[in-house]
Amino acid sequence: MAPESQRQGLDVTAQRPVLLRSVHPEGWSQTVSVRELPESVADALIAIEDRRFYVHPGVDPVALGRALWSNMQQGGIVSGGSTVTMQVAEQLRENSPPTIANKLVEMHLAVRLELWRSKREILSLWLNRVSFGNRLHGIEAAAQRYFGKSARDLTTAEAAYLVGLPRAPSRYNPFRYPERAEQRQHHVLRAMQDAGFLTHAERERLAAVPLDLHNAESVFRAPHLTRWVLRHRRPESEAPLSEIRTTIDPELQQAVADLVEGHVQTFRQETLTNAAAVVLDNRTGAIRAYVGSADFWDERHGGQNDGVRMRRQPGSALKPFTYAHALASRHYTPASVLADIELNVPEASGAFVPENYDETYHGPTPLREALASSFNVPAVRLAREFSPAAILETLHDFGFASLDRAPSHYGVGLTLGSGEVQPIELARAYAGLARGGTLPPVHAVRSARTVTGDTLRPDRREEVVSGLRPDLPEPQQTGLSPAVAHLVTDILDDPAARAPGFGRGGPLELPFPVAVKTGTSKDYRDSWTVGYTPRHTVAVWAGNFDGTPMDRMSGVAGAAPLFHSIMRVLGSGGDFEQPPGIKSATVCPASGKRPGAHCPAPHRALFLSGTVPTDTCTVHRTVAIDQRTGDRAAPGTDPKHVKQKTYAVYPERYHAWMHEHDVPLPPRSTHRASHELPTAAAGSLHVTDRLRIRYPADGALFYVDPVLRDRYQQLSLNGTAPDAFRDVHWVVDGERHASGAGHASWRLQPGRHRIELRARHEGQAVRSRTVEIRVVSASKTRSQSAVSARSP
Repeated sequence: MAPESQRQGLDVTAQRPVLLRSVHPEGWSQTVSVRELPESVADALIAIEDRRFYVHPGVDPVALGRALWSNMQQGGIVSGGSTVTMQVAEQLRENSPPTIANKLVEMHLAVRLELWRSKREILSLWLNRVSFGNRLHGIEAAAQRYFGKSARDLTTAEAAYLVGLPRAPSRYNPFRYPERAEQRQHHVLRAMQDAGFLTHAERERLAAVPLDLHNAESVFRAPHLTRWVLRHRRPESEAPLSEIRTTIDPELQQAVADLVEGHVQTFRQETLTNAAAVVLDNRTGAIRAYVGSADFWDERHGGQNDGVRMRRQPGSALKPFTYAHALASRHYTPASVLADIELNVPEASGAFVPENYDETYHGPTPLREALASSFNVPAVRLAREFSPAAILETLHDFGFASLDRAPSHYGVGLTLGSGEVQPIELARAYAGLARGGTLPPVHAVRSARTVTGDTLRPDRREEVVSGLRPDLPEPQQTGLSPAVAHLVTDILDDPAARAPGFGRGGPLELPFPVAVKTGTSKDYRDSWTVGYTPRHTVAVWAGNFDGTPMDRMSGVAGAAPLFHSIMRVLGSGGDFEQPPGIKSATVCPASGKRPGAHCPAPHRALFLSGTVPTDTCTVHRTVAIDQRTGDRAAPGTDPKHVKQKTYAVYPERYHAWMHEHDVPLPPRSTHRASHELPTAAAGSLHVTDRLRIRYPADGALFYVDPVLRDRYQQLSLNGTAPDAFRDVHWVVDGERHASGAGHASWRLQPGRHRIELRARHEGQAVRSRTVEIRVVSASKTRSQSAVSARSP
């Protein structure tokens, strides 16, 4: 046996001395002699394991013969014939394979044990060495954990319960399979009756006694965190540790654990089976709550997986760092207008066409609104402009070490979450925004105490325990200025800017300042919400550990309600303080410039010093309209027929979007012009350049994703046609498909395809120039690395 100094117990506690978990190096526990235990403990052990214990010399020929006969009859090994002494010998020889040679060695050792040890000592060895499940070795540890008492105080029913567990500790795990453990106890009680230790009436009475079994949480709080800390502690030196005090707030930990469990139960019908959450103290980086799954003991749904440290695609939760990069460049401000119109991004794997979650384009959109409402297209435009390499560098500055592939692997989809990150990394990065661009030293250990009574402080962490990765001895600078970090925070804390994408009054709104962002990965496999107050940062993931898609549960639907509940428990962290280097100015939201005389709704906006716009808005223009014709009024038009009308005149790149969304442009002249229709003969139809296919491009290549659902495997068709054209419709491979020149969808099918726009004009059938595309089936590996273009 190991020396007593090596068997000192180790407690893991919360920030206050509240026990989270008590373990012993390599599973040892404090020894106890069978002489100190109730007689029922030895009776139960002998009855169920070795009834001839007191008469055999360590090896029982009768039991071996009976086992051999049973095995021959059953055609396999159903009984081993091992005595208690042989089981002790097997324990002493640790991990010996079950060969005939080893069995003979164990039999020899058992005989020697009988020569040198008393029967009571052998019983004590068995009771102190065997596993009782859940990393509990020895009956004293088992009694403490399962019943909250010393083994010296066990009742007969409790003794029968515990003694039955070592036969198959995993199968009879009281926390996972309480019914099996109870059935095993009844089997031990029957054996005690058969051995003469109990009468029939005593057995029935004991079998009916309800046991006060402690639940799993009462003996294993914060299981994922404590397991991680224990696995990653540094090797013990001359003075082993007796206590590791963590940074966990025990009341908050329990509250978050209850909320996670309740949330999963509420949404299980939407095919959501798990969730995880972590709470950081922004000032110190201390982990205050850490819940890795809804139920640590839920084997069916992978409850022992640690959701706080797994790698999953975060969806739009990475967007704030793309916008931070853009703002830091000083080429963009929160008022800058971004183009949320159709975008075709050529990539090596085929054309990438990002779409917004609401399946529409929003035209000219202020940067503030684009980020707060989580529109995909503007974010991809920025990632394309600055390059994936630059965005990846910014993400590395914010501690995303999990993004360890080349920029070309992620592409512009990086801003939509094409890479995999850990929730703990997301929490740390967002805490860095809350701290003005400085990452906190995330850690889970507050101090430690040695068996000699010495207390080790965090400034000697190398002698204590390595904290959670990333765990740094000092805060880490990201290179982002406090002013830029505050602009991002101000946008994420703006419910009005968030309204176009999420509406008002939902789970993202709280009665105190909170900067928050959601994310949804490809095919609704992961739902995220991450946010912060000046005091705390909370990261929440919801989904399924096996990667099964949920039933259209986006970040705002799957994770945001849980985030909201946790934030309500934490309460207000005060107001976000504005750092130096920020100016306020009035601008027109349609242009991001100083308002002109005709701008209808100017408002105040924040800017970095030196980036306040000096130009005046030219989007809003007032035009004199002849009310009789709807054309521009001529200089001689009777004033009583003239009406001044204000138009929003955006650049030409937006005109197709404006036409589709009924945003009027001012008339170009005082009279309507007529134009001849330029055509060229092409078969039975005439080709005209006034019918134009804007997307897809001729010769484009597309992939069919074998993982993505069919309803997402759609090609967006977009074209233009003059108002004078009639019966405008799409034709694919010679078959009429959809009416109208605007947006239409066609399901991708492998092969080569011909696409045309057709119409009638002045009694003549006309068509656009033909576009030919090719569609191929993507490999499963390629599809799994692809990014969804629908990430809110």
